[in-house]
Amino acid sequence: MSSISADDYWSSPTTWSRGRLIVICGLDGAGKTTQIEALGDHCRQRNLSVCLTRQPTEWYRRDPFVQSYLKNGGNLSQSYSLALFAAADRHRHINEVIVPALSAGKIVISDRYVFSSLAYFRIRGVADKFVEYINRGIPRPDHTFFLDVPAAVLLKRLQERDGNALKFEEKSEHKLNELRSAFLSFKDLFTVIDGEQPKETIATQIINCVSLAD
Repeated sequence: MSSISADDYWSSPTTWSRGRLIVICGLDGAGKTTQIEALGDHCRQRNLSVCLTRQPTEWYRRDPFVQSYLKNGGNLSQSYSLALFAAADRHRHINEVIVPALSAGKIVISDRYVFSSLAYFRIRGVADKFVEYINRGIPRPDHTFFLDVPAAVLLKRLQERDGNALKFEEKSEHKLNELRSAFLSFKDLFTVIDGEQPKETIATQIINCVSLAD
């Protein structure tokens, strides 16, 4: 089992424990955005203060090296460099966005979290222990969900949505299967939800699991 499941991996709750951190994971095309918006609306209808955010941030996404890697792939050395950049982006985002929001008592809903780094960098050849080490000391989510969709369905959705503008790792059903398997290897760390269900059914399952009080 990954050492990320150990209590000493996560930071100790302090004042930020007044809020709640909810993470929704899944491959591109799994329906994360729809569910994040639905959960955010649910919070607002109950007069709860909510912060919708995502990892990686634009700082990472807009970097030329990152964009080139995602489009064309890269070698192992580049994969390790990218893992370091992703971890730096995550720590910065947590310090500047997530922890302040949690400290203010907000419900933070994040599109992706450290689990995505663990899955993506595994299939890129980066050692799990390395990814775990450079991401240590982050807040433990109160709830994490993985929207599970078969690779063939994901590929069809992505082709319909993005046409030929697919990322390097999205062009192959085989790669998508590898990513899905990597995520599911950490299934003890989150709640797996069938992403092929109607979006309303998925939203109800997430809301019932989170059980947000007024």
